[in-house]
Amino acid sequence: MLSIDVKDPQDFEAAFRMLTQTPVDALVLWDSQLVWRNAGNIMAFAREKHLPVLASRKLYAEHGALISYGVDERALFRQAAIYVHKIVKGANPTGLPVERPVTFELVINELTAKGLGVNIPPSLLQWADQVIQ
Repeated sequence: MLSIDVKDPQDFEAAFRMLTQTPVDALVLWDSQLVWRNAGNIMAFAREKHLPVLASRKLYAEHGALISYGVDERALFRQAAIYVHKIVKGANPTGLPVERPVTFELVINELTAKGLGVNIPPSLLQWADQVIQ
């Protein structure tokens, strides 16, 4: 396993060079604003090197990642709206409990899978919240 820490946009070129020199089977993206802003370059590199990408947000699968699994962002906004409603109605914010996300979504990009020559088992496709074709 190879872990590469990228702190600014200029680090991606060195990271891509390192990934080219070191054999890797896949990329796992930890979401951050920097990674999201450079998702196009990351996905282009992954396509060029024929690497599957696993990510934590649906948006990455929509941009070519093989699979994404993470928090359903729409559910988070609904949850936040409930908090805002309670506060507007007079609830003390310090008295509201901290809640963890409870809704996650699995998105599979079947188009990417075909391009990589990867067969996604039908059972996994059935579990997916969305299959991009």
